Parts: sequence; C-alpha cells; structure tokens
Amino acid sequence: MSKPRLYINAEDFQNPLAKAGQFDVIILTTVLEHLDNPLFISEYLLNRLKPGGLFVFDYIKSEGIGLDHPKALEMRVESLNIILEKTQLIYGKIEDINKSIGFCISRKKAASSYQ
Repeated sequence: MSKPRLYINAEDFQNPLAKAGQFDVIILTTVLEHLDNPLFISEYLLNRLKPGGLFVFDYIKSEGIGLDHPKALEMRVESLNIILEKTQLIYGKIEDINKSIGFCISRKKAASSYQ
C-alpha cells in the first residue's frame, strides 16, 4: 500500500513539512546558491532527516548575482558549517569551505553527537 500524497497548503507555508515526518534521503543539488536563506533551509531539512539518513548536496560559490542570491553567498560558510556539524561526509570532498563544493553525500549523525 502506498503512502498518501503530501500536499503543502498556504497555511503551512512557514513549516510546510510539519506533517511529513522524517525522510531517509534529502537531495539538494544546484539549489543552495539560489536561496535567500540557505542557513534556515539547511537546518530545516536536516531536522527532518532521520539519523543515518543521507543528505545529498553541493554549494557553488558564485558572485551572488543573476539567479544566484547575494544572501546565499553571505550565509554560505555558516550554512556549510551546519551541514558539516550535523552530518558526516561519505562521498565527495570539501577541501576548502571558501570554494565551490561539488557533489557530496553525507550521513546524518545521531543528535547527541552534535548537540
């Protein structure tokens, strides 16, 4: 039997995944550099990822112009630090947090390991 579909209603805008439970995998590629608050989104999604769940991401360092948001550039290091604090990198490299981050897969740590 399949799960019922999740619909996001306008009244759920501030917490659209409140009824969704936790996820095994979250994929966020070619997204973070376009957001006006990547720190909030990273924390929000990681809080909905099951311990041991996979977080698939990248984070291109751009000039924060055009489709890329200046706030994404401003919050970039802090957002990556949250991801690295709450997860363990299992694929990919982050050699320099101040440069573009290519395709990475990380596993969410147990809550007690980062609180």
